[in-house]
Amino acid sequence: MAQNTHPYLRVEILKFQINNSKQAIDLSQVKTEIEIIEKTQSTQTSRIKKPVYNETNQCIRFDVGLFINIERKITIRINYKDILYTFETDLKSLKKLADGFRHQFNFTPKSQVEVIIEYKDPSVLSESRSPVKIHGQRYAERYQKIYKHFGHRFVAKIFKTPTFCSICSEILWGFTHKGFQCQRCDCVVHKDCYDRCNHPCTGKKYPDLEVTKAHQFEHQTFSLQTIFCDHDGSFIRPGHAYRCTECSMVVHRRCRSKAGDYCGCKEKSIEAYEQWKTDV
Repeated sequence: MAQNTHPYLRVEILKFQINNSKQAIDLSQVKTEIEIIEKTQSTQTSRIKKPVYNETNQCIRFDVGLFINIERKITIRINYKDILYTFETDLKSLKKLADGFRHQFNFTPKSQVEVIIEYKDPSVLSESRSPVKIHGQRYAERYQKIYKHFGHRFVAKIFKTPTFCSICSEILWGFTHKGFQCQRCDCVVHKDCYDRCNHPCTGKKYPDLEVTKAHQFEHQTFSLQTIFCDHDGSFIRPGHAYRCTECSMVVHRRCRSKAGDYCGCKEKSIEAYEQWKTDV
């Protein structure tokens, strides 16, 4: 069978929630249907895909081809407990989000899906690289190397505002400090610290590691004190901070579900990390 050589988008559904509930739905319990509609001057055709849950990558993955001079729209349908949740967009809009980082889509009826979208070009792209566009369509694309570690997918990033490493708590800011950010969970680390990250990424599950104690985050009262997130390292606006009552970890509201269920499990997390190192 001849291999496709045209560019395409790889979409990974990582998380599905209903009505902003804290508990994510098990993706292995949902049925997913992808409808791709092609429009030309004279005809309109549609194609149906039914991707299934990938246990290895802990996601629902599918690819959508990109063609010149052909308008393509995509409808994502998720069926859970006989209720159909839908999201519709065109591939041009989807391609603009192909940066390899997490994005949230609002489905109808009220539900949220977190996805990672990557642009793939078989003629130039290898598995260890992820595309980043510079200045839209006018310039060539460059590709970033992905550093995989304990489920994390770290890529290099220049931080334009004061940001702190989640491992050593030292500053990451400007060109003098080389920083990484995980595409799956937004965790921020120094380049020299990423391989010392001993907690698994929330974007990928390790059921055998038994690090499953959830943080107990409570909303903090309004304060003018300067606070930075212990997960993504960035500034937390007054009144938007959440602190764990068990381990005192402070995070943004958006980072609560990304911080990982390893509260008070530092020793177990290290043991799990050592076990993971022997398995890779």
